[in-house]
Amino acid sequence: MYLYSYQIFWSEEDEVFIAIVPNVPDLRLVSAFGDTPEEALQELMVALSGVEESYRKAGEEMPAPQVLAEAG
Repeated sequence: MYLYSYQIFWSEEDEVFIAIVPNVPDLRLVSAFGDTPEEALQELMVALSGVEESYRKAGEEMPAPQVLAEAG
């Protein structure tokens, strides 16, 4: 599996921490939540494992993360 960056933020509306994979458009709908940032990240890893299994069953590779262009 690729190494993905993640983002964790507090949702005032839901009163939980939300974890997402922000730099992979094909995974933008994959998210998880938890009472702590660590729990949200752990749940995101579980969700990504399920997504990876779905891709594997379909004979496809997980989408690659987008790399931001370097200033130069």
